Amino acid sequence: MISAACAWVSGLGPAPQGPGALARLAALGKVLKAVRRKAAAETLPASCATQAALDLPSESEISAACAWVSGLGPGPGPEALARLAALGEVLKAVRRKAAAEGGGPRPAAPLAPSASQRSAAEPCSAATPAATPAAAPVAPAAAPASAPAAAPAAAPAAPAAPGAPGPRCVAFTDGACSGNGGRAPRAGFGAVLCRAGAWPPEVLTQRSGAVAPTAYSLAGGEVVAAAPPAVAPSNNRGELLGIAAALAVAREAGASALEVVSDSAYAIGCVSEWFPAWVAKGSGEDSAAHKNLDIIAAASGLLAALKQGGCAVTFTHCRGHRPPPPPGAPPAAQLTHWGNDLADKLAVAAAAAAASSA
Repeated sequence: MISAACAWVSGLGPAPQGPGALARLAALGKVLKAVRRKAAAETLPASCATQAALDLPSESEISAACAWVSGLGPGPGPEALARLAALGEVLKAVRRKAAAEGGGPRPAAPLAPSASQRSAAEPCSAATPAATPAAAPVAPAAAPASAPAAAPAAAPAAPAAPGAPGPRCVAFTDGACSGNGGRAPRAGFGAVLCRAGAWPPEVLTQRSGAVAPTAYSLAGGEVVAAAPPAVAPSNNRGELLGIAAALAVAREAGASALEVVSDSAYAIGCVSEWFPAWVAKGSGEDSAAHKNLDIIAAASGLLAALKQGGCAVTFTHCRGHRPPPPPGAPPAAQLTHWGNDLADKLAVAAAAAAASSA
């Protein structure tokens, strides 16, 4: 997309194609402005603003810059800053050309997942149903005879030996809320980190908890409840916190590759696609996206840090609340159902515990 933009502003090709392409380029321009401001504040070499516009940064340098401005990594070197500044100039030209042609950047529709995020069979099912208060967590639905019915007690994943690649992981996440949208909602989240490709499942660690009625922020590599303003718990906030928890535990485990599986197309899109477009638009619009911008921004910082560390991260949208796959189904289908079901049970139990303690 960046190469297409360079060709376009040079008159050597058509405008960048695809839903929200101009919006994503504009959002990246916002990130690079933040990089430029931070570089100036830290009195890094001014020569970074004079590099030729065709010497563009790599994807890893862009990810590193995102982590840096989020406080999750070291600053880029002078040469990388020069390339980032050059890309900023290209994106300025893109913005001017788009405005001159009357097609200024338009963010992609915020509730339309990309093709890679849609289920292979049909769209995502309805949101997680309201949790029913219970005295204790409910055990996950029975798995096939070849697999355990519930996750074993998971110890934190041991970091890889020095020089050895970290584990390839898959994380299942979910959120739940009782009284969603009402006067006294109680929500929870769940995340289960497993070794990729293992069936029966090999659980590395799992995490769950209640959604606090306040804003969240990123601190010490974790998304934590912060100071006011108060924010009502909701199913969407639980879904987003589930993804944030998965990213955090994968980072702790030193994962070399991570697939995040969620039944929420909204939460996947927020973290993996739409956050840059919302940054470009600003935060003044009253939309569901901006109501949860605190968690979205924190999770996006974790995602950038993972990528900077060399972890390949992908997102997969699955169908939630489905019956078990038939006997003889591929292990991948059995693992997806098992993991989604367990993450749901963890989230429902956390929401129920929050309701019973209120």
